[in-house]
Amino acid sequence: MKRLLYILSIVFLFSGCEKEESYSAIPEIEYIDFSASYDNGPLGNNIVGTLTFSFIDGDGNIGFNENTNPETPTIYDVFIYEYVKVNGEFVLNDTTNYWMPYFEEGIYRTFLKGTIDIELTRIISSEDTARYEFYIQDRAYNISNTETTPIIIYSELVQQKATHFVFL
Repeated sequence: MKRLLYILSIVFLFSGCEKEESYSAIPEIEYIDFSASYDNGPLGNNIVGTLTFSFIDGDGNIGFNENTNPETPTIYDVFIYEYVKVNGEFVLNDTTNYWMPYFEEGIYRTFLKGTIDIELTRIISSEDTARYEFYIQDRAYNISNTETTPIIIYSELVQQKATHFVFL
């Protein structure tokens, strides 16, 4: 009986341990949202779109140490392609590259996951309908999956946001 109790105690002890999640060393991203608003900046009226997506990297090697000085980033790791609708067809209009902050590997866990917001500024007079394709890469130059936004009509997004304001 004591032996059975001892074995059951060991089984319960190991079944209570939290298993660390494991993910692929190749980063994965997932589109979450796109919003837009007017920006009355020093260069005139622009529209600022905010692309939001999540990421997960199994070995946590996101961001390049070379980019820790924001004045002189050297290695891009977020790649965004803007397609605009011209004469009923989507054509590549612009390529924008960004860099993610450097995350040191293995401080808390071996994997790294989070959410990223990237602001994309555009001139009001540019095409109103667009979509974006984007991906990231990690320090081992593993490239994530490519995600695509739904079709974005900027004037509708800005108008929707404006109707949510309450003026007192």
